[in-house]
Amino acid sequence: MNRRDFLLMAQALGLSAWFGDMVFAQSSGSICIRRTATSQAAITDIATLRRGVNVLKANPASTQYGSWAYWANSHGTPDPVPPALQNVWRQCHHGTRHFFSWHRAYVFFFESLIREITQTDAFALPYWDWYRSRSIPPAFAQGTVGGRPNDLFHQQRAYVRRTLLQGALQRASFDVFQPDLEGNPHGTVHVMVGGEMGRVPTSARDPLFWAHHGNVDRMWSVWLALDNRRRNPSDSGWLNRSFAFDVAGNNRLTVAQLVNTEALGYRYDSVGITGPSDAVPRRPQNVVVMPPTPSAAPSGAFPSTLSEKKQLTLTGSSFRLDMRAPTGARDRLSTMAVAPLARSGQLTLILEV
Repeated sequence: MNRRDFLLMAQALGLSAWFGDMVFAQSSGSICIRRTATSQAAITDIATLRRGVNVLKANPASTQYGSWAYWANSHGTPDPVPPALQNVWRQCHHGTRHFFSWHRAYVFFFESLIREITQTDAFALPYWDWYRSRSIPPAFAQGTVGGRPNDLFHQQRAYVRRTLLQGALQRASFDVFQPDLEGNPHGTVHVMVGGEMGRVPTSARDPLFWAHHGNVDRMWSVWLALDNRRRNPSDSGWLNRSFAFDVAGNNRLTVAQLVNTEALGYRYDSVGITGPSDAVPRRPQNVVVMPPTPSAAPSGAFPSTLSEKKQLTLTGSSFRLDMRAPTGARDRLSTMAVAPLARSGQLTLILEV
């Protein structure tokens, strides 16, 4: 039986096309590889994701399964939820034992939808490895692709530097590991990107959400691969919980069906820990380093001048400004960093345009 015939049979039996596609992918035994979004190997998947997002965004009917708003609202929404969608919208699990499992199902069905609407059976969702690639992947940056605005860029972002910790991966118990990772790095990345990504009710409106949660899902696999003593919960209350993403309830999976990614038809290109434990959400286009000004070393209470005026020429839309502070200033800054509430003075940066 080919894929088309299988889908027709699924629809004849009253199942949704998306459910039919999911079962076909699993029954065929094919395994798709989810790759890091910054790799050459992910270029085709990035292009497919962009096409799929464009199709979803073009559908203005938020209550339809094949619209961008439907999927954003499935995670959360600040707006009233229609009665018919009470069981599928605003369903994200945070602070529960099902943080990993619900989001895995959520990403899985979204990935299946992109595969279906683009007719690309081999598509696998690219992920953002924030430890290895400390800036937002270029595929999700502002710009044009093929003469039109990049559909993977989201205007509502506000970048703030944050430190991403790796301590959660060292926890031996699932019930300690999961909430630790949910807080940092998961929640920290949301805050770091900011804007709509920084708020639960709106975070899935940003296409970067999917690359972020692809890596959150990967971290579950990374943790299990660290040694053979690490185990998922085995109690029936955890395994039997199910999550549905369509009103009819056809697109439903239990946690027991979710614990093995290869049974779902995918695996990751790597389940190793990579990179340092800090991250910067955006790499500026221009880097400007201000040389130290020895004569301006502060020698007393603030305010003090750390550097003389310097003329800068901006050739891009953003830049990074590094200032090398003299020893006296570094001591003050260190104090402010570890004890921000102490009366350690104020630091003012004045940019004149």
